[in-house]
Amino acid sequence: MNFASDNSYAAHPAVLTAMADANSGAVMGYGADPVTARAEAAIRELLEAPEAVVRFVATGTAANALVCAQLSPSFGRIYCHDDAHIETSECAAPEFFSHGAKLVTLPGEGGRIDAATLAQTLQVGAGVGLNGGRSALVSITNATEWGTVYDPDQVAALASVAHAAGLPLHMEGSITVASSPAT
Repeated sequence: MNFASDNSYAAHPAVLTAMADANSGAVMGYGADPVTARAEAAIRELLEAPEAVVRFVATGTAANALVCAQLSPSFGRIYCHDDAHIETSECAAPEFFSHGAKLVTLPGEGGRIDAATLAQTLQVGAGVGLNGGRSALVSITNATEWGTVYDPDQVAALASVAHAAGLPLHMEGSITVASSPAT
């Protein structure tokens, strides 16, 4: 397998076999089939989020662009690391599908934002005024473009800062996840 991109290599034989096995009998399309229902249930269980909305898309770029578009208005600011995948590898898809949201990049060691840097940036961003856009979303990449990962405490600290500012936290990786502040 080639892990450079989710769409740069042929399907693994096990995937093709599973697809052939699932291709029997008549079932409803557009996610109304038992295979999709089992996959959704498995993801909800894995994330310990029984009410989570699960949507499948063809590529990681599509997932990230759609989440950014869903959670950020066209005048929104999406905070991410200088080397975040949505900044370096998505061909401006998040900006395009959100109709112009701005990616605001932050520094951080090993491709990771730390909570203190995020808090300081959000505080400065709050004073920019409406003409500078509105803070809309925090996005992190796990594993990062550097190959590092956020540990659970780092994610919790970032989520705490984001949620305190009323912003959702988006984590992209093999599964794209967004959490919203409690309302």
